[in-house]
Amino acid sequence: MTTPTSPTLQGLAWPVNRVPKWDTLKQTPWSGKDTRLQKWSYPIYEFTLTFNYLTASDYANIEGFYNLAGGAAQMFQFQDANDKSVTNQGFGTGDGATTTFQLVRSFGGFVMPIFAPTGSPTIKDNGATVNPANYTINATGLVTFTAAPTAGHALTWTGNFNWLCWFTDDALSLSEIMKNIFELKKLIFESVKL
Repeated sequence: MTTPTSPTLQGLAWPVNRVPKWDTLKQTPWSGKDTRLQKWSYPIYEFTLTFNYLTASDYANIEGFYNLAGGAAQMFQFQDANDKSVTNQGFGTGDGATTTFQLVRSFGGFVMPIFAPTGSPTIKDNGATVNPANYTINATGLVTFTAAPTAGHALTWTGNFNWLCWFTDDALSLSEIMKNIFELKKLIFESVKL
């Protein structure tokens, strides 16, 4: 089954809020010297969207999509307009034996995995474009080469991606503000860790 992609709707208000969330274990003993342990290797992102107006068809699309996801039950794909593509992004170095590599993206110097590549990414091995017949990319961004890349060769990719997400709540609050015009004050969802 394909993971559905969220619909594009009119009336999206500014700003679109995106908050990186971490989970840190914090312990303060009697001495007062804190101990902190980072539990995750990369954050979960919480997205909050506001729609000042929705047409009747947008209303039907978002409610239908929300119900298709079963509220907070099912994953979906979301395209963040500010973080959706990479150009010549490094994702590994050949060692002559490894054939599988995870696509990643760097944002402000922080690197994290990409789990929903879209379209047909371009893969390069040491700067040379690799023939798509020589690798596969699965739905969660794992690139598998038919032959292991040569030791020391830099692997890069150029392409687009979505974010795997799920809604945080099982209720969707849509209001009719005038005949056939609706608003959605908060649509909250967060990225999924695989």
